[in-house]
Amino acid sequence: MVKAAPPAAPPPRNLYQPQLESAAEDAAFRARRSRFEREMLLEAEDLGLLRKLDREVADLIMSEPPLLTLEATLERCRKRLRDSNLDDFLVQIKDLEEDCELEDSLCSRLRALPWPSIQVILGQERHWCPETQRRQLQDSVSLLELQAQRSAPKPKTKPKAEPKAEPKAEPKAEPKVAASIDSVSYTKNLIKQITGHDAEPLKPKEAKPKLEKAEASPLRRTSPARPARKAAKSPLEHQIQGIIDEHKHSEDFEREVFHWVQNSGMKPEVGLVLQMLSSTAAWGVMRICQGTCNVSQFLQQVQLVNGQAAALGQLLCTPRADAWAAAAYYGNWYPGYYWGGWPMQATKEEKKSKKSKKDKNPGRKNKKKKDKKSKATAGKRKASSSSEESSSRPVARGGVAHTPEGPCAAAAPAAAAMEKPKSVADRLAALLDSVEESAEPGPSAAPTKRPTEAAAPAEVLKPQAAPPGPSEVATEKELQMRHWLESLDSKGSLLQYLPKLKEEFDADLGQLTSVRLANAEGGVLSSIDSTFWQAIGVVRMGHRLLLAKAILAL
Repeated sequence: MVKAAPPAAPPPRNLYQPQLESAAEDAAFRARRSRFEREMLLEAEDLGLLRKLDREVADLIMSEPPLLTLEATLERCRKRLRDSNLDDFLVQIKDLEEDCELEDSLCSRLRALPWPSIQVILGQERHWCPETQRRQLQDSVSLLELQAQRSAPKPKTKPKAEPKAEPKAEPKAEPKVAASIDSVSYTKNLIKQITGHDAEPLKPKEAKPKLEKAEASPLRRTSPARPARKAAKSPLEHQIQGIIDEHKHSEDFEREVFHWVQNSGMKPEVGLVLQMLSSTAAWGVMRICQGTCNVSQFLQQVQLVNGQAAALGQLLCTPRADAWAAAAYYGNWYPGYYWGGWPMQATKEEKKSKKSKKDKNPGRKNKKKKDKKSKATAGKRKASSSSEESSSRPVARGGVAHTPEGPCAAAAPAAAAMEKPKSVADRLAALLDSVEESAEPGPSAAPTKRPTEAAAPAEVLKPQAAPPGPSEVATEKELQMRHWLESLDSKGSLLQYLPKLKEEFDADLGQLTSVRLANAEGGVLSSIDSTFWQAIGVVRMGHRLLLAKAILAL
């Protein structure tokens, strides 16, 4: 039979480390139990009951603080040993420790309390938040420990007798001046002892007479100093404080809010937002936002409960809280818009004198003068509307044509100066009237300009010339087209399209109406045929808009 050889080296220590720890705990427990038995002077029956108990139950009995007398403590220990509900009591304590995840130090402090105090803690209502429940338990244990220390018996000890000190021999005092002597006499005697001759007594300083209130200096403050002025609250603080005061929260609620904000690592302003909510809503928001949650997510949850509190919380948590606060308090705040200042508030650039504005813009007139002028011109327009219509009508070919020096030549510019055409159609009609009223140039003559306000004096009307030939009619159409293009843009930039218009449409304004579309949707440009722009060569969008509006007005 082969025997197993012993190991060459003992097994590593870490393999039986748990057994070593349990053995050390058993030895420590037995030492505590032996010391307890010696101190309490237990009988054989009580010793048997104590040694039969579980280690945790025995620790619970031995850790209970003593009473005022040894007899009372021994009687309580006998009662605990014969109690059949010890196991249930220990189970309740274990459940509390496991549910709240208490630390070992707090568990030992809890079990060292008197049993009535432990029963009070077990009977308390538990909080839904584990962290809050743990903090409440810690506060309760500290309070009950303090009460137990105050009610604990103090040891009676006799004060130690202090050794009597031997009286010290005082040196013989030199003869002193009598205590009743005043300072002047004492000084006189001292001088006599030093110098050997008498001295004149020193005159004491005269005290300054105190001034009455009426004689006090005007530069000196006679009234009591004012107390330090408190910093004024901002409008946002007033509004938030008013909302918080309406709810009338308890001190426990405010303490819970403070601890929750401190544990979550958020800004202190979040606590004010929670206090602006009702207690039920605040508990719900805290439970939802428990753990990892930033300020924006917190405000989103508050928005679902109370929009006003969420808006004020957004103001509190933004860096520009002061400016937003004043706007919110005075009712000038809108969500999503920056508050640019008080209503009708002018900037530094706008704060200039009227004189500088007049110097900068010499054509600036007073508002009253403008109103007077507008009223005067309105009356003139009504009176001269009929005369303008009759003067603006073209004259038939068989009649008499007006020359630039005629009487109508001076009336037309005056009427045009009084009332300017407002639309493209009015400008085009005025242009055609001026062309027909002007003199008819020859085929090679340069285009004539419009008559100015300082027209020549009236002369005798000349008889109309013979009907123009085909070349003269073509030249007249071209002239009308030129004036039409000039009227659309005062700069004359549209005259570049005159050759193409002459080539495609014979410089006839009547033919331009054929490019208009009957059913057009989408704007001015869509109402003109797109091939017209390609044929004329109009590329710039601004020129297209001007031509399209003018063609629609024909």
